[in-house]
Amino acid sequence: EIVYSRPYKKGRIIFGTEEDGALQPYGTYWRLGANEATTFEINREIMFAGNSLAPGKYSMYATPGKETWRISINSEANRWGFSEPDHNNDVMSVEVPVTYSDEVTEQFTINIGASGQGAEIILIWDTSIVKIPVM
Repeated sequence: EIVYSRPYKKGRIIFGTEEDGALQPYGTYWRLGANEATTFEINREIMFAGNSLAPGKYSMYATPGKETWRISINSEANRWGFSEPDHNNDVMSVEVPVTYSDEVTEQFTINIGASGQGAEIILIWDTSIVKIPVM
């Protein structure tokens, strides 16, 4: 189960540089949504971007970049607000590529879709698309 809040683009620059006035500048912490931290809960061991992840409830956050995003899983779930987690509680961090669409997605969306022999968690907002393989 993935629980997250869904902010809207509202004409803003979402990802980019601070100089461009991006809402979420490259290289900075993002809670993958708004309000509460995004939570990710699994009831069995899975492979998350090639890494073993034990059953449990975690917070999931990102550090977006122009070519790749760092996706982190943290053992501290149920956090509120913008504040960064205690990075000492990070269970793992992985780098995944970001691709871009010609279409704009107005509201941040997380989907889960089939992929090969497993699935992928798909993060979509504005023109950015990030796919995280899970098995």
